[in-house]
Amino acid sequence: GDDMMGGDDRMMGGEMRDGGPRRPGPGQRRDDRRRREPTTAPAAGSGATIGNPAPAFELTRLDGKPVRLSTLQGRVGVIVFGSYSSPSFRQRAASLETLAKKFGSRAQFLIVYTKEAHPAGEWEVDRNKDEGIAVDAHKDAAARVAQAEKAKAALGLTIPIAPDTMDDAVSAAFGGYPNGAVVLSRDGVVVARQQWVDPGGLERRIEQALKVPATKPAG
Repeated sequence: GDDMMGGDDRMMGGEMRDGGPRRPGPGQRRDDRRRREPTTAPAAGSGATIGNPAPAFELTRLDGKPVRLSTLQGRVGVIVFGSYSSPSFRQRAASLETLAKKFGSRAQFLIVYTKEAHPAGEWEVDRNKDEGIAVDAHKDAAARVAQAEKAKAALGLTIPIAPDTMDDAVSAAFGGYPNGAVVLSRDGVVVARQQWVDPGGLERRIEQALKVPATKPAG
């Protein structure tokens, strides 16, 4: 049987070890992943630290609606970062959809569409080649929106998607690139963060956050 964690390990190996083996040895996986991360990725400790208010941001969703930190307040917020050229993001899309449907209106999910993790002709990975996926780096904001729309359709996403700014300000502020996630309390405080999205762990964190009442009225 191929359980979630098994798939997880293989995916991380395949994505982050550029062209390397899919199954790195036990002691080396995490170190290799950290060492081989693209230099443009924010440091793991940057941005949203647990217990602190989330960084303020303002983006426009694909449906044209503005989304900002205050939009999420009053409900538990879940922000996931990703791009179509990230194998881990594609692999988890269906699980994230299931999670969003499970929590319904109790938690507000948002996908921030980042720059491509593995743009064609740059930092390509075997997994994308195997699946025939080649995504160009976004030349401008319109190209990023267009690619986010394609990803939404290809992955069947109904979770709202907001493309990040071309300088990747929100991804950098939260330290969520290439495929991290944060859970925010009803008051907009960071209560959990994942450097790599794990829907099972995310579900537990959201459940915990839902048990804590808001301390101030949303507004």
